[in-house]
Amino acid sequence: MNDDFTDLPDDIEALKTALIAALAEVAVAQAQRSSDLALIAYLKLEIAKLNRDRFGPRSERTARLLAQLELQLDELTASASADELAAEQAAAKTSRVNAFDRKHPARRAFPEHLPRERIIVPGPIRCACCGGARLAKLGEDVTETLEVIPRSWKVIQTVREKFTCRDCESISQPPAPFHVTPRGWAGPSLLAMILFEKFGQHQPLNRQAERYAREGVELSLSTLADQVGACTKVLMPLFGLLEAHVMAADRLHGRACWGGRPHGIACQNWVLSQHPRPEPSMNQYKRIAIDTSKAVFTLHGIDQADRPILRINLSRAQMIAFFTKLPAIEIAMEACGGSHYWARELAALGHRVVLIPPQYIKPYVKRGKNDRNDAEAICEAAGRPGMHFVPVKSADQQAQGMVLKVRETLVDQRTALVNTLRGHAAEFGVIAGKGVSNIIPLLEKIAAETAIPLEARETMALLGEEIARLDARLKQMETKLNQAHKANPVSVRLASIPGVGPITALTLATEIDPTAFESGRHLAAWAGLTPREHSTGGKQRLGGISRAGNERLRALFVLGATSVIKVAERPGNKLANEWLLKLLRRRPRKVAAVALANKMVRIAWAMMMSGETYRRAPAAGVS
Repeated sequence: MNDDFTDLPDDIEALKTALIAALAEVAVAQAQRSSDLALIAYLKLEIAKLNRDRFGPRSERTARLLAQLELQLDELTASASADELAAEQAAAKTSRVNAFDRKHPARRAFPEHLPRERIIVPGPIRCACCGGARLAKLGEDVTETLEVIPRSWKVIQTVREKFTCRDCESISQPPAPFHVTPRGWAGPSLLAMILFEKFGQHQPLNRQAERYAREGVELSLSTLADQVGACTKVLMPLFGLLEAHVMAADRLHGRACWGGRPHGIACQNWVLSQHPRPEPSMNQYKRIAIDTSKAVFTLHGIDQADRPILRINLSRAQMIAFFTKLPAIEIAMEACGGSHYWARELAALGHRVVLIPPQYIKPYVKRGKNDRNDAEAICEAAGRPGMHFVPVKSADQQAQGMVLKVRETLVDQRTALVNTLRGHAAEFGVIAGKGVSNIIPLLEKIAAETAIPLEARETMALLGEEIARLDARLKQMETKLNQAHKANPVSVRLASIPGVGPITALTLATEIDPTAFESGRHLAAWAGLTPREHSTGGKQRLGGISRAGNERLRALFVLGATSVIKVAERPGNKLANEWLLKLLRRRPRKVAAVALANKMVRIAWAMMMSGETYRRAPAAGVS
């Protein structure tokens, strides 16, 4: 374009022609500039990709830089295409300016798997030049246009007709159509699209729900989440097979990024290579500790040098199969409700199983409690020379102990109902004393009190019915317990101890193994009937009882000792021996009850070990 304005023509038409040519030149120059900028952005992106492939990703900034360069390239390419079209339109208005021809990258052919729709345009009947009808086919030109079919939704209605038999009046109907998820409504294609967009395209479910709503199909976020969860459950077997196939490889490569980094520290990406490591030999295991739960079991194994060589998690179904392959080894577990079952199962395979009290394991737990640290602490505690273990209970022992525990639960429920009834009755001015024996008179007072609203009387009558039902259940259980007590010679012999009734005697006979304790003092200490010691510097400091061990057994002995003291205080009673009377003069009644309970435990252990009957101490002389 000429910048000398002195040579402009005076003719208006000539000026218009010159202006059009100038505008065309400007458009061509703008198109050239846009093309250059797009080429520069493309080259920057290629250089960044090559550097990443050569040196590896060094930080999160590299990924963000690539994304920014790709976005910039998209914008510049779109702008260059618009400017090129504008330059072509401007150059078409003048013959003095050549159109700008931007170099486009070579377009690849459309994929072969795409379906082709062939549209044949009818050929001419006559020649467009001379009008002649003698035409011969020379060839054909094929123009390909890439098109997309917008996503369409449809509802498939499966009609299942019902028929009834006139002979037997039964109804016959075809089965319901198959759905991937139970009680599902989504078809397989829809489920596949939802899962692919979530896990393959990283599209959150809330964005999917918004897009579906714009298309006229409203699916809530919770609905999509339910379908994803159901599909995940259905695909777990396939996932397990894929995981087993991948983990069976000799070498694994992957990318990992450390999460939870402090602010200001860039996340580093690196390549992990897991080289094959030979499995430890079956004979190398010295001890395996198991941290049990309902579904997942964490194993920690050590070799003969006490070095950890096994850290795995097993499901409930894999436990027996895993330990069946191992030779006889020592297995340690924390003593709990389900550990006795696993101890019996593993002992049947030939292993030596030990159960450790939880309070003995806690000192060995490292900071940061988790399943692996718990299993390691169990393994460490099991290797201590002076460790005390819990005897493994048989199935019959657990069953008999369950009867005693269920009775205790029913007694607690009855006590709660009695207290509830007495409390509600007190709200309307009806008072009754403590104890189950006062419930029937209390209900009679409530029924006769007309000042109490009918609804309240009916509700309290319902509580009385529940108390009566529990009384009947308790009588049935006590009948069974008395029969079991009479059938057990050890329980009958223990019941001759003053303060030991059938419940306490049966509990001792079924749940206590006397051979597990060196003496009666050890059994009393295990029951928590010895003082808690906090001595230091040569000074002995004794506090209250430790309250360790079997809480229910300790409560039964203290309750029995309290009843003995209550009777022993009567003049001339045979239970009032000299030792007990002197103790009552020196100590309070509750302290004396605990001391007597301790003595009763030691007497019970001696009788269980020797098989002798109880020899009553001589009664104190009556003054």
